[in-house]
Amino acid sequence: MEIRVFISPNDAMLERFVNKSVECIILAPEGRATSSNIESETNCLHFNLKNLGEILKEKIEEYNPLGRKLVAYVNLAELEKSSELLKSVSLYFIFDKIYLFNTNSKVFPFQEYLALKQFDYCLEKVESFNDKFLYTFSESLAVNEKISYLNESLKKEKELRKLYELKLEMEAISSANIRVNEPVNHSSLINHLDISNFLTNGVLPPSFDGWAIDEDLALLLINRIVFGNFTHFIELGSGSSTRLIAKALQKIESPNKLLSIEHSENYLQKTKDLISRSNLQSLVSLNLCELASYQSGEEEYSYYDCGEILDEYLGISENSQVEKKVIFCLVDGPPGLTNNHARYPILPLLLERLNSDFSIYLYLDDFNRSQEKEIVVKWSELAAKKGYEFAVEEVKNKKGLCIFKVSDSKL
Repeated sequence: MEIRVFISPNDAMLERFVNKSVECIILAPEGRATSSNIESETNCLHFNLKNLGEILKEKIEEYNPLGRKLVAYVNLAELEKSSELLKSVSLYFIFDKIYLFNTNSKVFPFQEYLALKQFDYCLEKVESFNDKFLYTFSESLAVNEKISYLNESLKKEKELRKLYELKLEMEAISSANIRVNEPVNHSSLINHLDISNFLTNGVLPPSFDGWAIDEDLALLLINRIVFGNFTHFIELGSGSSTRLIAKALQKIESPNKLLSIEHSENYLQKTKDLISRSNLQSLVSLNLCELASYQSGEEEYSYYDCGEILDEYLGISENSQVEKKVIFCLVDGPPGLTNNHARYPILPLLLERLNSDFSIYLYLDDFNRSQEKEIVVKWSELAAKKGYEFAVEEVKNKKGLCIFKVSDSKL
């Protein structure tokens, strides 16, 4: 036989489970009445929440001298709204079994309730962890994109040695722990890469204070050169980008050199020293071209005096054989302060020398500036006027980049 102990029951519960064949004990809160017929048939004790635990501990032997099986039925609503009752009922080792019932008198084991609570707790933890994970993921999105970008480069390259420096750059970016919502210390990252390169290859870092190429642009240029199909490579404004492009040409074993044009003797000498220390002299043609007057349409510009150099590099002559020319050109000079729309003339200069079978890719740096945006508009007008196909691609990075593509055939 068993003794049934009802803790804070409702009448529907008592009518369902109380009967004369089973001894019952009702523990009802003070002030809550039960039907008189039920009270007459059972031992009905009224309690307050503060002394329920004491009743269970001290009186249980009085009501169960023979040590019979004790089965408790607990009101779930009372259990969840009262911390004192929860503490008392947690002494479930007093009872052989504990059941919970709800307002509809549906009965289920106390262990199921505990399991459900534990599940809810775990679910909250999982949701909390998921929120933190998503937040962390969004913060590190820039790093993940760079790492994915470099991983794709590693997969495509056949010779691991050609991509060894790319691997170093990927590891450096990953270790720099760039966060999306925090400012990026670009000079620190560049120094990190230069030091890594020095320790690995013994190449001294350049000292181009304020003129170092942005790392986002550097990674993009490496990818476009290594996996592009360019036949000619031009750079307007020399510096650390000269070494970067030359190294990329070394990796793809380009038959053509990089044509680098610079108007400043000081920076030309610095670039020459840098290329020499990196042992890349055979891959670069460095040219000092002073700024001179250049007329395009009705406008006059102060631009590199480089017409003859371009003719020679592109193989322009009356007897030259027709060859499809795909030209890569980094437009990072002349400085914008030299004159209005200072970097515009490169496109008309090239189009004057190319009549057919060509595609030109102009990588215009500093596109965040209004002058550069106006230059792209003027380029578009020039290409449309000559009937050439053209396209504009904007790349979001620190200083802004625009890739202007123009061709005599469909791009």
